[in-house]
Amino acid sequence: MSREFTNKQKLFFVSGKGGVGKSLTSAALALDMARSGKKVLLVELGDARFFSRSFQLEDRGAEPTPWKDGVDVAAWEGEACLREYILHYVKVAAIADLFFENSVMKSLVRAAPALNELAIIGKATSGVRNFAAPMPYDAIVVDSYATGHFLALLKAARGMYEAVKFGPMGRHSSDIDQVLCDPEHTKYVIVTLPEELPVSETLELQKSLNDDFKATPTVFVNKCQFLGATENLPSSAEVPEAAKGFVAEMDRIKNVETEARQRLQKEAAASVDGPFVFSVDPAEVAEGLHPATRGLWTTS
Repeated sequence: MSREFTNKQKLFFVSGKGGVGKSLTSAALALDMARSGKKVLLVELGDARFFSRSFQLEDRGAEPTPWKDGVDVAAWEGEACLREYILHYVKVAAIADLFFENSVMKSLVRAAPALNELAIIGKATSGVRNFAAPMPYDAIVVDSYATGHFLALLKAARGMYEAVKFGPMGRHSSDIDQVLCDPEHTKYVIVTLPEELPVSETLELQKSLNDDFKATPTVFVNKCQFLGATENLPSSAEVPEAAKGFVAEMDRIKNVETEARQRLQKEAAASVDGPFVFSVDPAEVAEGLHPATRGLWTTS
């Protein structure tokens, strides 16, 4: 039985093949929304602490840390989220600790890693579901796992509901899955590169999201080097011998990029092109990308 969720909080899950720049695209998206007046939480999953290291922030783990312009940053780990879920019911931290120190519980978590995924996705959707302590944000941007692990994360709630249809666990799992399938609350962004293999994997992920969650993700094509280019590159005959190899390589990149973007225009439900930001500073890259990310959320 479906429920009506009145909380207006928006969730943005950002995924993609490893190495395409999804973390800094997530940061740019959060920054762009914040500069339009929204209070935004930027979340990374796992223990890598990319944002705290890249932006030179104090590492507070799951506790939100201010970054800038109304964006807070947090890192969520599966076991910590599961502990938080249990604490919501038992109310006493010492009892929750005993629960995790129990050898049976340790074995269960090791044997059923989906519990960690369920706890993470439950925390992400808790604001929309009005479950536990409210998160005072207009939007939550989740820098999610790469493609395969991302789908496992999203499917954790449905898998649990199919196994346990009754009681609090069944009810919460059903509600989580409903939120993930609701375009009014949840948006999906797939970050890719203008290259053949990343584009193919992106379209496969788009199909999975559409088939499993009725979702229409927006594709963000990162590191486009020839946006707005109207002139052809010089021919090899027009450049000095020392530059011929460079010109040939740039011509190859331009052709690959053009073909990839044309394919996405035909096969992706929606796509947004992002520039190649020539910087090794993560904060500068996020700044350079954020204007391009506007198309990822202004229609939300």
